[in-house]
Amino acid sequence: YPASKLIKAGYTLADMKKNNICIGNLKDSYSVDNLIVNEYKWSEIACAGYPLKELVERGCPLDCLTGTYKMSDLKEMGYTAKDFADIHYHKLKKLKDAGYSESEILKAGFPAFVFIDEGYKYSLIDFYEMGLYGRKDSEKKRLELKKSLGLPKYLSANKLFELLCNIQD
Repeated sequence: YPASKLIKAGYTLADMKKNNICIGNLKDSYSVDNLIVNEYKWSEIACAGYPLKELVERGCPLDCLTGTYKMSDLKEMGYTAKDFADIHYHKLKKLKDAGYSESEILKAGFPAFVFIDEGYKYSLIDFYEMGLYGRKDSEKKRLELKKSLGLPKYLSANKLFELLCNIQD
């Protein structure tokens, strides 16, 4: 039932919460603040379709917004790749598609090898930018990558990159 009919019938917001009335039906009759006061969870409020800006202004945690709102909209609201790293967000393809660069994502603390699982095509330039090739600590980073993928540690850099590029085809 729409909240307006329930309100006319004498139901309070607390009654509706107690009876598990769908929050989407409440959006047109109640503000975010009303829902917060009546102990609705942020995850429930975010799913109701309130404007993103309103939720951000009210302090809705980022992890409650990621499943409901577009990454590009979250980026426009000022969220950084570091913000997503801090909540252990793992859908890097969505971050990249929203306009975050690989360097932003890597600087935020995501490991370089996670991009391999996302199905991207790479060149040696990409591996250089990720620190896996041609840098002082590249060998250490390649060892970490090989270990995480279950590959032999003696695999050469060129064979590793050849293998990774073939996996993605």
